Amino acid sequence: MGTPAIIEFKYFEFDKEPIACVYRHFDGYPEELGTELRLFFQLCKILPDPRLHDPMYLSAKWIVYDSQRDHSTPTHQPKFEKTEYYDSTLNFLGVGIVTNKDAINHDYLYSVICNKPNSGTMNNWERKEADQKEEPKVIVHNAKGECLGVLSQMVKCVKTKNTIKVA
Repeated sequence: MGTPAIIEFKYFEFDKEPIACVYRHFDGYPEELGTELRLFFQLCKILPDPRLHDPMYLSAKWIVYDSQRDHSTPTHQPKFEKTEYYDSTLNFLGVGIVTNKDAINHDYLYSVICNKPNSGTMNNWERKEADQKEEPKVIVHNAKGECLGVLSQMVKCVKTKNTIKVA
């Protein structure tokens, strides 16, 4: 049995509705998914255009990132010959889009708070600089809705010269 989780992406903490909700079927507990989210944010920071403060783009990047975890075909699915139309990047299960956090049972809820800078007061360079300095705040809740804490205080990242790891 999996440990399902929902990752909701919001502009601000007190927004009633998220911009996007992503379902993850396996390994949704903070020691696994929390660690992967922190590493994902660190990887995004080094991109030319990180978009850490934009939940629409960040949620799309997360789906691509998370879908690449495991390309193995489950044993209950038939194996297909590779053809010019076959692309292994599409052969994933365990991550999907849901309408809202109540659409499916989950053990954990991760609220990714992007705090999008006011686009009217920041130019592209300032926005990029802000993205590279600060990762989104992530608030973790259990299935009962109880707040477990802020992810950056639960899972620590350590940067060395050429690597990022979780402490």
